[in-house]
This record gives sequence, C-alpha cells and structure tokens, in this order.
Amino acid sequence: MCARFGAPVLSRGGGTSLAGQATNAAVVVDWTKYCHRLVSVDPGARTCVVEPGIVLDELNRQLSGHRLQFGPKPSTHTHCALGGMIGNNSCGASTQAYGKTVDNVRRLEILTYDGTRMWVGPTPKAERERIAEEGGRRAEIYAGLDRIITEYLADVRHGYPDIPRRVSGYNLDSLLPEKGFDVARALVGSEGTLVTVLRAELDLVPVPPFQSLLVLGYDDICTAADDVPRLLEHSDPSQLEAVDDQARELLWSLSRSEKDPAVALSDNPVREQEMLKAREAGLGVTARPPDGRETWEGWEDSAVPPDRLGDHLRDLKVLFDEFGYDHPSLNGLLAAWGRADNRPRFIQARHEEMAAFEAVGYVKFSGKPGVCAATSGPGAIHLLNGLYDAKLDHVPVVAVVGQTNRSAMGGSYQQEVDLPALYKDVASDFCETVTVPEQLPNVLDRAMRTSLARRSVTAVIIPADVQELDYSPPEHAFKMVPSSLGMSYYAPVPSEEALARAAEVLNSGQRPAILVGQGARGARQEVMQVAEHLGAGVAKALLGKDVLDDELPYVTGAIGLLGTRPSYEMMRDCDTLLVVGSSFPYTQFLPEFGQARAVQIDIDPHMIGLRYPFEVNLVGDAAVTLRRLLPSLKVAREHGWRQKIEQDTADWWEVMRRRAAVEADPINPEYVAHALNDLLPDNAILAADSGSAANWYARHLKLRGAMRGSLSGTLATMGPGVPYAIGAKFAHGDRPAIALVGDGAMQMNGMAELITVAKYWRDWADPRLIVAVLNNLVLNQVTWEMRAMEGAPQFLPSQSIPDVAYADFARSLGLEAIRIEKPGEVTGAWEAALATDRPCVLDFVTDPAVPPIPPHATLDQIEAAATAVLKGDTDRAAVVRQGFKAKVQEFLPTHRDRGRHPNA
Repeated sequence: MCARFGAPVLSRGGGTSLAGQATNAAVVVDWTKYCHRLVSVDPGARTCVVEPGIVLDELNRQLSGHRLQFGPKPSTHTHCALGGMIGNNSCGASTQAYGKTVDNVRRLEILTYDGTRMWVGPTPKAERERIAEEGGRRAEIYAGLDRIITEYLADVRHGYPDIPRRVSGYNLDSLLPEKGFDVARALVGSEGTLVTVLRAELDLVPVPPFQSLLVLGYDDICTAADDVPRLLEHSDPSQLEAVDDQARELLWSLSRSEKDPAVALSDNPVREQEMLKAREAGLGVTARPPDGRETWEGWEDSAVPPDRLGDHLRDLKVLFDEFGYDHPSLNGLLAAWGRADNRPRFIQARHEEMAAFEAVGYVKFSGKPGVCAATSGPGAIHLLNGLYDAKLDHVPVVAVVGQTNRSAMGGSYQQEVDLPALYKDVASDFCETVTVPEQLPNVLDRAMRTSLARRSVTAVIIPADVQELDYSPPEHAFKMVPSSLGMSYYAPVPSEEALARAAEVLNSGQRPAILVGQGARGARQEVMQVAEHLGAGVAKALLGKDVLDDELPYVTGAIGLLGTRPSYEMMRDCDTLLVVGSSFPYTQFLPEFGQARAVQIDIDPHMIGLRYPFEVNLVGDAAVTLRRLLPSLKVAREHGWRQKIEQDTADWWEVMRRRAAVEADPINPEYVAHALNDLLPDNAILAADSGSAANWYARHLKLRGAMRGSLSGTLATMGPGVPYAIGAKFAHGDRPAIALVGDGAMQMNGMAELITVAKYWRDWADPRLIVAVLNNLVLNQVTWEMRAMEGAPQFLPSQSIPDVAYADFARSLGLEAIRIEKPGEVTGAWEAALATDRPCVLDFVTDPAVPPIPPHATLDQIEAAATAVLKGDTDRAAVVRQGFKAKVQEFLPTHRDRGRHPNA
C-alpha cells in the first residue's frame, strides 16, 4: 500500500539512537506491540531466531534457561528492540568482548519496498550464480550489489578503517569476497533506509558464570583513556567497566594497589549492578541536567583505536572548547574567555584582518563554520577585508564584535562606529545587536544557523556594558525568544521535469564541456561519471581546483586568466556546457553566446543563471542532482572530441614542464612550483596568495586524492596565503600545510603571522607549515597588468619593494628557514622543509621578468607588452627575452609531434 502511494516506510525499534530515528515524514511501523517473539533457539549451535520487536532484556531473560545471551548490550537494554539494534548497529559497553550487532547477525528475513521477501546472509559465489540463474527480482538485487562491490572494490577494501566500534555508514565491506558477500551484515546499520527486517537469526554467547568489577579513579577522562591499552594488554574484559579475576594483576601492572583510595574492587553482584546502572544512566543525566542548560552529548560514540583514545579525547576537548560547547553563553568577550578558562579557545592573530582570514581558511579546509572576534571600533573595521573574502567565496563565518556602552551610543564617543551600518553589506543576511542577556542565545544560534544555511557572513554586536551583565536565559514569557541548537543537513533536488530538460540539452551535443567549482567538491565521483558518460572534458574554477584530480587525462585544469590553454580551447569549441557548483565570473572565457547549449547546477538559487544564458538552471545539491541526472544521459559513441581534449591536456603539461625549465635570473618561479609537484605529501593542504603566486599554483601544481587547496577566489585580495595555512592547521593539525606567497603579501602581513605560527605550532600533531616566498623585489602581478592592459611600463615608486631577510626573521622566531638563490637548490630546499620537525620558511629568490602569460595570449599580444617595455621599462631586455621564451614553449613540437615528424 505504501509503495502504491509513494509513502516512505520507517521502522521504529525504540531505545536505539537518542530519538529512535522515527521523527520523520513516513508511515512509522512500531514492531514492539505484535512482532516480539523469540521464534526458536538452537542451544547447540548457539543461535536463535527473533522478530524485530523483541526487547533485548526480554530476549536475554528467555534465553537465560539455556545460559545464553545476545552479546551486544547498549545502555538502553531495558527497552531497546532487536530490530532497532539491527537498524542502528548498536554497540554498548560489551563491544570489547562481543563486538557490534553486525558481528552477531547470521541471517535476516527482509522485505523490500516493492514487496520482495527473502532471507539473506553470507552468499558464496556458487550460490550467487544459482540466484542469477533463477532470475527475478532477487537476482536483480544481487546483481546490483555485485556491481557495487566490483566497481568500488579497492575503495571499500582500503577505505573502511579496522576499528572495532566503527558504526558509521553502510557496511559495504561486508560484501567483500573475503567476507563472504554477507548481505545480512551489509544491511545492519542501514537505519531502515534499504529494507524492512521481518526476522533475524542471531549468534549467541554463553552467560559468564562469574563477574568482578574493578573501578579505577583518575583525575580526568583523557588520563583514564591513556591506560586503556595497558588494561587490554593484561586482560580480556567483557566490558571496559567490568573485568575478570585478573583485577589484582591489572592493579600491579598500573602501579596501583587495593589500598589505593582511588581504587575499588568488588565481587558482589548487587554492588556491581548498582555501579553499572550509574554508568548506564550517565548519558541521560548529563544530557538533561536539572538547571536546563544546553549540553552536547555524543562523544561517547566516537570510534577510535584504543591506543589513540586518550589523544582523541584531548583533541575532542579542544574542538569543544573552540566552538564553546562547554559554555552556554558568551558573557562578555575577552572577560568571559578568562572566566571560562579560555573556552572556546581563543586563537590570537596579530591583526583582526588575519583573524578573519584564518577563520576563512579554517572553514575552507574543515567544512565547519568559522568564528572571528574583535573589539569595537578599529577592531571591527579591521575584520572587514577577511569577512568580504568569506562573503564573496560563500564561506560561513560568524563575526562577534564589541561596541561602546549603550548609554554612549549616538554621542560621538571614543571608538564609536555605527557597526550595523558598517556591517549591513558584508553581513547582509544577519547582523544583530544584543541589548539584553536574554536575547543572546537566540542571536548567537541564529547567526550560526544563518551563516551555515546561506554560506555567508553573519555578525553579532555586543555592547560593552551588556558584556558585564549576569547571564539569564530567556523566560517562557511574552516577547521572549528562546533558542535551540543544531540544524540537520538538507540537500535540495530539482524536479524530474527540470532534470529531463537538462538531460535533453546535454544529450544534444557532440562536444560537451564541464566546468566545476567548489560547490562540486562533494560530488567528485558523480562528476567523473557524468564526464565519462558524455565524453566531456572538465575545466575547474580556481576555487574548485581540488574537486577533481589534475592527473585525470580529461581534466584540463584551471580556467580564466590564470587558467590553461586546454581549458580555454575547450570552452571556445564546445557545443554543450554543464556548470556545476561554480559562479566563475569571467564570461569571456565561456563559450560565445549562442554557441553552446548550457545547463547549470547550483545549491544557491541566488547564484543561478548569472554567468551565461543557460537553458536549464537546476537548483540542487551537486552530488544528489548529478546522481538523479545520470540515468537520463546517453553514453557518448564518438570519442574524437574527448581524445582531442586529452591530447591537448597532455601537451599542456609538457608545455608547463618546458616553461619551468626555462633559464631565468636567478630562479624561474614556475620551476619553484613545478618542482614541488612530485614531492607533495598525499594529505597536503595548499594555500596560494593573490598575485603571480596564484598563477603558478593554478598551472603547475597537480592536486590529487585527498590534497586540498584554496585561495581568495572572488575578492582576490592580497594577504590570505599565510593565514589560510594557519587556519588549515587548526582544522587539520595532523596534515602538512603549504602557503605559496609573493614577497608583497609577505611584507603586507605574512611576516607578522609567522609570530602566530611560532606561538601555536607545538600544538599541532604534524608541525609542518611551509611558507614559500617568491622573492622578486616587485609587486609582480601589478607590474604585468600595467604592461599588458595599460600598455604602461613598470612604475618603480609603486611596484618596487625592499629586499627583506625573510629566512633570518623566521629563524629569529625559532622556525626553520632556508634562502634559495640557485635553481639547483630548489628541490633540496623543498625536501628539507618537508622533512623538518617544525614550520619552515623558504625564501626563493626569483626572476621578476618571467611573465604570467594568460592562456589565450598570442605572440602579437606578447609584442604589445614588449612595446610597453620599450617605452621605458627598467627591466626591458629581460622581460622581452623571458616573455618570448615562455610563450614559444607552446609552439615547440611535443613528443607526439616528434613521433609523427622524426626530423622536427
């Protein structure tokens, strides 16, 4: 009936997960009223068959006569149903001994949404072949599962961590050949999203004849977690809270004794149950304290190897501190930080603009919201450039700023600035002033939610005298606005009619092109599948440089002034265009109007249809939308277009290799970036500053796999390179970060932020933060823009900058540093920086005459720039030489050409 009317069906187990997973728009089936039988028991085989509504304690009561029990035991064992445990893959404290629910399920009788009913479990290849021969819906299901595991075999085999308590996601690893293609275990933990469980065959374990309980006291939970590996080394406990008769040996191994006041040993079953009940009640008690304050339960479900548990909890506490999860309100900016023992953690930048940039970098590389704070007046003003960087790149950042006392507002008081007016553009989605303490929770929570929902900047302004007031929560009264925390993930999806129109457009072309931006980052696999389907090439906006591997043969690289020639030519010649998650602003680098039929996918309806006359504008999550679009796309039959793109791309990388090899005085900056490619760690995070450094980042660095990279995409402001890298380190302290910056940006603010690096680097699990300075004594990008766009020679009073000893300054802060003056020293410097045990500054002395030539530039345009040089440029000879040498690499015969023309 539900399938007939398209109504979702949701099974409710009860007592598993905090909300029972039944708060949804669906027909909710509660199995506990009628389907709660223990169907059968096989004591010899230690198995039983149950219906999904039977409660765990009741099952174990009925099994007690056989001295058997179901091993997993969540703290809600008095009321959780087995069906819910299967849906949730429940664990409990006994996981150490008996594993998760998935480890104790043999077979499941299931019902699919279309009414197919069958038993599933381990399925050897011979049985799968028999199922395939029988045909029907069951055969289709097994064939589909077989395709999934075959296509993603390597990803599943290597991507699922070997952690005993792992319960996240679908158990696709249960379908691996070495695990017996176990369909039942693959369905455990699927939360009712795939099938309805009618009956389950379970493995049982003997009831232990005796139990002893050892309680050890520690100063904090992290220190207690540090002892877990030693506990496991000397015992095999049924629970981490309950250990066997080796308790005394454990005490000795931990340098404790029974006389220790922080130790309790019990063999009294009644006493043991009382203590265990106290532990089981802990979640509810701490989640709902009597004073009604906000709490953040959930860390107890962390899944980490035991030997890393202590460090994990410490890192988690840092994260809680950073976002204020241990403190319910902000009672006065800096004074509150002091009273709250620096929770959330305050990261001290050298300048408020850098604090905003670091928040932006944190968001870009963590995917979490960022927060920056500043005092009133000048401090709030200084935040603005970084906040505009966030706004224009659609990054969720919340600014918390002070203000003068309410009584002084409007009195031209010291440091009084009209902050609502100042912030009304940058924080146009939400900017509010807190005037009473009761208003604060709602304003803070709404600022955070709005920032996340709109991917934008929001601001909370708190006058100084309000910060001094005692906090009191909003009351249940007229004109009091309460608040609540949290916002579930949502993924908008276009209509079927819109998807059909989009498919018609994309299927109509012979020369398809795809452009992806940062909005496609979560849709890597889907973009690859669409590109393969259509036979398309893929260009990347700079903010989407890490969306797809640069090593894929059909990925043409960046687009625009900092882009590649294959991207430029693909857009010039394509007849269909798909833009995914990008608001790339330079229309002149897209196809001519009327040349290509085009489709855009973007999650933000405000950004749809801006850059090109798209025929179909799809508002939706990129991954979900592409998955729904894929079945309607035709597979390309002609491959000439794709082959041309791949060959052009291969030729371009050869051009980049040659351009990096062009001799310069003293070092070619393209070679600095190019030499880094083969040395990049697989988990590296890269940040590029604006200017010529962004050119070499865009064109020479091949991002692949888990590598991340970003820059100031739309504002294109100078200065974010170093603070982005700092933000990356606070997002991922266990990954190396590399900032590629020019000497102009380094002098502007990068040097001061090295002090921030020196202050915090010991907090990072991987201390490597490398700042590579392209030291050419000139504002190089501005110089070349004047030459190319204005026909004007270099204006030294504006563009020449002093020579600064960047390496010496870094060493004075206790950082590693190297000055590189010869090409032969470049690779060794990168290797040394990547091998050091602390942050490192690399001062590359580079040639300012190497031109950042746009991908569409012709030799005629190079001559125009040269003409400007001849008008009086101070570096005229070198500029003409280097510009010609760089551009001519594109016209030299490639390896492919040499194969056809041996005498070339």
